Amino acid sequence: AAAIGKGQKKAMVLPSLTIHATLHLLTVRKIRIEAIDTRIITHGTLVVMDPFTAKIYGGTVHGKFRMDLSQGLPSFKKEMSIKNVAVGSFLSDLRPGGKERFTGRFFGNIRGEGTLGLPSTYKGKATFRIEHGEVQHVAILRMAAALMKLPSLAHLRFNELRSVIDVKDRRVHVVTA
Repeated sequence: AAAIGKGQKKAMVLPSLTIHATLHLLTVRKIRIEAIDTRIITHGTLVVMDPFTAKIYGGTVHGKFRMDLSQGLPSFKKEMSIKNVAVGSFLSDLRPGGKERFTGRFFGNIRGEGTLGLPSTYKGKATFRIEHGEVQHVAILRMAAALMKLPSLAHLRFNELRSVIDVKDRRVHVVTA
């Protein structure tokens, strides 16, 4: 066994458990998540949720999550696939009373890893697309439409919007796919 040096914390050792959890409804920051189903495994310094499934705004989320408590700061890895989520309903619950209107169906994949605590770290990549969408009543679009004398810019309709987001070194890089 390695010696623990001055200032180092001993790793938390968890009991070995396997838990199958099902929640009918969970509300987190006004977001409704339904039919959550997961298997949680703890062993040594690891906590694993695999698989994780849920229903959210008419769509589904599938994924897995792993946390390692063996180092000074807990580290994690996550993967998620999101399919067919109703953008308008999701954003209305997230920001009730907002004048903006968004519609469409959201599909995406997220992979990321990092550490929790101070300082925290994160790097990851998300790819997403929104199908059959519409955006209206967004102040910046109305302003751009007026400046460019393009009224149609204030009410955007699209068949598909795609993007890739990379997070590295505390910076977010958005790339239009």
